[in-house]
Amino acid sequence: MGKADETRKRIKEVSSLFFMSEGIGSTSMEDLAAASGYHRRTLYRYYPRKEDLLLDLVNEKLREINAFQRELFDRLEGGGLERFEAFLRGLVDYMTSQKEMVRFLDEFDYFYSDGGKISFDGDQTDEFRGIAHETEALLLALVTRGREDRSIRLDHDPGLFVSTVTTLLWGAAQKAAVRGEILEKEYELSFLDMVNCQIDLYVKAIDGRERS
Repeated sequence: MGKADETRKRIKEVSSLFFMSEGIGSTSMEDLAAASGYHRRTLYRYYPRKEDLLLDLVNEKLREINAFQRELFDRLEGGGLERFEAFLRGLVDYMTSQKEMVRFLDEFDYFYSDGGKISFDGDQTDEFRGIAHETEALLLALVTRGREDRSIRLDHDPGLFVSTVTTLLWGAAQKAAVRGEILEKEYELSFLDMVNCQIDLYVKAIDGRERS
C-alpha cells in the first residue's frame, strides 16, 4: 500500500469513528483533520467536501453489509421459502450486532433525504444506488427460486414485494438502533420480537405450501 492509500485509509478510519460518536451534522472537516492528525489542506486534497468523504464511508459500510449478505446467501439451504426466511432472520441478527453502523446510516439517510443538507452529483448517486440495492437483488433471487419450486406464492409484483420488505425491515433496524430502548419501554415488548413477528407475517403471506 502506497503512502497516498495509507493516508486515505487513515482519514477514513478516524472519520468513521468520529462520525459515529459525534454525529454527521455536528462534525466539520476541521474536526476530522484534527482527529486524524493531518493538516486541513491534506484532508481537502483527498476529499474536497465533507459530503465526498461521507459518501465514501457510507459506500464502504454498505459494501461490508453486502459482503455479509452474499456470504449468508451462499450458505442458505432448503426450498425458496426456507431460504427467504433464513436470509431475513440472518440479516436482522447482523443488523442487531451492528447498531453503531446502522445508527450512522440512519443519520446519513436523514441528511440525504428530500430537502436534506447533503447532495451528490449524478455519478456519485448512481454509484451509491448500485451498492445500496444489493438486498433487493438477493431477495428477488430467493423469491424467484421459491416461485419455481412452488414454496412461494406471490400475489404482488416481485419487485414491489421485495422493495417493500427491504424498506420496512431496514426502517425497523434503524429505528431499533436509534430508539430501541425507548420503544421497548413504551410498548413493553422486545423490539427484536416485533421485527421477527414482521418476518413471520411476510412468510405466512407468501407460503405457497399452505395454499397448494
